[in-house]
Amino acid sequence: MGPIKESALDLTVADLLTSELKWNKQRIKELLPDLAVQIQCIKPSSTGAEDSFIWHQTTSGIYSTKSESPQTIFDSNRMTCKTDAAWNKEKLAAGLGWVFSGPRLESPIKGSMVESWIGSPLIAEASAIRSALCMGITL
Repeated sequence: MGPIKESALDLTVADLLTSELKWNKQRIKELLPDLAVQIQCIKPSSTGAEDSFIWHQTTSGIYSTKSESPQTIFDSNRMTCKTDAAWNKEKLAAGLGWVFSGPRLESPIKGSMVESWIGSPLIAEASAIRSALCMGITL
């Protein structure tokens, strides 16, 4: 893998999607051929959300878990969500699971699913969190 092509320096996720919010495989292969498989393993947003930063930038431009200040919220209505994933390298698939619990729920709410085109254990864990968040919105 060499340096990123100059034409790809300012790309956003939207530049790599079709109008149907699917990966534009040809464009990905043209612009980022060394990353094509990893990119296509990521599930694009189905809502068409705008690209944005998901953490506050640091003065160094490097993010770490120490960059974020912990925020503790004490609320009797707070729910807890636990997620986990199991990744199969040969099949590029993962089993995802999550459980919501909390005082306002009569019993824990559980969910699970199998996802394909998962390129790494980290992506599997992230997919489990994403799936749980999608379910959490409905609670």
